[in-house]
Amino acid sequence: KGTFTALDYFKEWMEQKRYSPQTVKNYLQAITSFFSYFPEKQTEEITNADVIHYNHEVIIKNGISASYQRVLVSALKLFYQTQQKKKIIVEELQRPFKERRLPDVLSKEDVKKILDVTENLKHKTMLSLIYSGGLRIGEAINMKLTDIDSKRMMMRVVRGKGNKDRFIGLSPKILELLREYFKA
Repeated sequence: KGTFTALDYFKEWMEQKRYSPQTVKNYLQAITSFFSYFPEKQTEEITNADVIHYNHEVIIKNGISASYQRVLVSALKLFYQTQQKKKIIVEELQRPFKERRLPDVLSKEDVKKILDVTENLKHKTMLSLIYSGGLRIGEAINMKLTDIDSKRMMMRVVRGKGNKDRFIGLSPKILELLREYFKA
């Protein structure tokens, strides 16, 4: 099996398992970069020592983020779990520790200032919706009229992160803003 055939198989495997398109893209990009560092080796000849060497020589020495390193290790683990011939021991691959940083949180006054200076009704509505419901940008963009339940004062988020659905509360002010935007 050549590298490209194995990568094609891996891509199809992830897609049929319904991994998100972004995950498929990130994993393939990381693995392609990794394999191109070892052009003289076939995928089944890669060892754990190669992974450690790559992590040190490429990721650490070039100051690449730990999150990218986690993506690479996750991608390699998944790739080699789907391969028949391998010298790599998947269970021994270690991801770096995840950094625990507190998010930067805007004060209510700062959020109010941002919304007050936003003149475009569409932008103001989207920002208000995101802030009030704790939505991700993609979740707000994919929201449909049928996802708003004004009787129960709830919004339905369909296929949010991890392909999960959930309900969130809807404030009267946001409902009023959504109605104003709908009329416009």
